[in-house]
Amino acid sequence: MAIFKLEKIKVNDILAIKDMEIGTNKVTCITGQSGSGKSTLLRLLNRLDDPDEGKIYFDQKPIHAINPLLLRSQVVMVPQTPVIFDGTIRDNLQIGCTFSRIKPVDDQRLKKNARKVKSG
Repeated sequence: MAIFKLEKIKVNDILAIKDMEIGTNKVTCITGQSGSGKSTLLRLLNRLDDPDEGKIYFDQKPIHAINPLLLRSQVVMVPQTPVIFDGTIRDNLQIGCTFSRIKPVDDQRLKKNARKVKSG
């Protein structure tokens, strides 16, 4: 099942997508040359911008019918230049929990996930 479904998307002369689906519980990497529309696509998926043409669905609902703040609490966009908040590395790793108003994870879980990232 797709969490995002895009149909006939056009944004200026920057981006044109005939059809595209992004699956549930998947990590999706978007690659391409500078100016190919990667950031534009991510902005569309986070409702920071709207397409000139076409339709975008999130969890089978039209994305324009979803509160942008609710959508952004469920969809993570990692920018090319990451934001570093004041505080420790631990504080920065936990900031998403703070923003989402969920209980921070314990240090054991942080270490376990850090080892996964380190080992690739």
